Amino acid sequence: MRAHEDLEPDTLRAFARPRVTLWLETRSNVLKASTLEHLRRFDSTFVRLRAPLNETHARAFSAAPRAGAWLDAAWLEGKGVQRALGPRPLAVQVKGPLDEALFEKLKRARPEWVEWAAPPEVDVLAFSLLKQLPGRRLVSLEPGGLQARACPAGVEDDGPAARVHLATLLALGAAAFPCGRSPVVVIAADTDRWLIQSVVVRDPAAELELNVGADEAQAKKALALLDELGLGPRR
Repeated sequence: MRAHEDLEPDTLRAFARPRVTLWLETRSNVLKASTLEHLRRFDSTFVRLRAPLNETHARAFSAAPRAGAWLDAAWLEGKGVQRALGPRPLAVQVKGPLDEALFEKLKRARPEWVEWAAPPEVDVLAFSLLKQLPGRRLVSLEPGGLQARACPAGVEDDGPAARVHLATLLALGAAAFPCGRSPVVVIAADTDRWLIQSVVVRDPAAELELNVGADEAQAKKALALLDELGLGPRR
């Protein structure tokens, strides 16, 4: 679930249930006390942070000790980042080319999650570097970036997986390259339920992603979908 801190506190809290990971977009590095309290209800959470980070930010974030940090790769070596985050889980977004210098920064940071918005042209070296990184590795297939193409039938490997919109999957008629296990499929809250069911039947390891931002109407639709999917009671 991707949401923004500007959602009503009760709405944000209602997303907390088994098997839901919250990716929280923020306006700054200082979250409201109510937001920090709700983060503790999730099994897994990543919060968008930016450099520089100072002691005030670190003290505030300590109220949610299990929450992970969600950073743009450009902030990895920003002022105060390593000191403020400590041993927290780390997710990193990479936009544009992946070269050896960036690879070394990522390897030192040891993220649990790397999401790469690859450029339209990607060479073999870049994919080789991505495969060597620790943690979960995803290639995000977005408009203007790497062109989506289908995986050969029956091909699945231990390398990076795709983060792909459902509409793109339907157009391909097959799994999307790269062909790693557990792709992330981006859906809308009002997606026809039979389409969602078809994704799950085709690939039980696929993860669903909903992005509601700060839109209360979309958030309510998303909550209704979570109820229908039977993900367990709200916490």
